[in-house]
Amino acid sequence: MRNFSSFILSIIILISVTPNLRSQGIVNPGQILSKTQANQLFGTPVESFSFNKKALLNILTKTPDFVMFGYKNGKFLITNAKRKLLYPENITVASDDVLNTFGTQVMAEFIEQVSSTKVLIELRPGAILTISSDDDGDSDGSTLEYSVPCPPLCPW
Repeated sequence: MRNFSSFILSIIILISVTPNLRSQGIVNPGQILSKTQANQLFGTPVESFSFNKKALLNILTKTPDFVMFGYKNGKFLITNAKRKLLYPENITVASDDVLNTFGTQVMAEFIEQVSSTKVLIELRPGAILTISSDDDGDSDGSTLEYSVPCPPLCPW
């Protein structure tokens, strides 16, 4: 009887938390900020990698809901939600490697705002990974931030 009560309590907690996770962007993680705002909140990038915008759009077609970015052995990597490597080809991704997850919808919105042919995959202090526009000129540009680290949060 005690196990059954614990099971019911767990289900109730899970149901009550699910809408809260959705409101925090877990369904479509990521938020677009200005570069200035991202630098103030998270510090200036300590490392960045220029990536072709069209190639990133092509990668998004291979992963319908989430795209995950990571940094391993001095290289940036991109996987789908099941950790299948999409870029580059020569890295092994372990189940305990922390990857930063963005929703493909918010990623597509971000890419639409980028006027350049490139985006920057950036690593900021504290292992914070962001995607920024590589726009020149007077515009502040934009940064995609507030990814969900997986693990520990891997609801997909």
